[in-house]
Amino acid sequence: EIAPQIRPASQVAVERCEGASRSCVVLLNNGLQGDLIKHSATLSDGRWVAKPNEALAPGNTLAIAALSDSMLSAVDGTVTFILSNDSSASITIRFTSFPLDSPRVVVKAPPPYDTAVSSSASSPNVLRVTLV
Repeated sequence: EIAPQIRPASQVAVERCEGASRSCVVLLNNGLQGDLIKHSATLSDGRWVAKPNEALAPGNTLAIAALSDSMLSAVDGTVTFILSNDSSASITIRFTSFPLDSPRVVVKAPPPYDTAVSSSASSPNVLRVTLV
């Protein structure tokens, strides 16, 4: 089930990608004290279905979603955020749909920030990331 805080357009994007084997969806929950400000968003393989918002307020969730361009390609992207209350701290999220049966996300956050990443067996290409 998708978190209720996600904007409807993002929810449609998530639903569109959930059944596609060559897609990756990252549901990012900001559990921090300050806003996350998008610094950059790149997609080296695939196409955006839901681009990350410019900012994510504390306690809210956004969807980042991409589909592959063809049957032979995967999705590969990176999004970097800066914390509004700690501009020296950047948080980078790298996501990929390769290998095709096991999408992955790698989150880099400096101390004292921490992350939790999870997915479900029913929607393995939907990855949930919580920043705390």
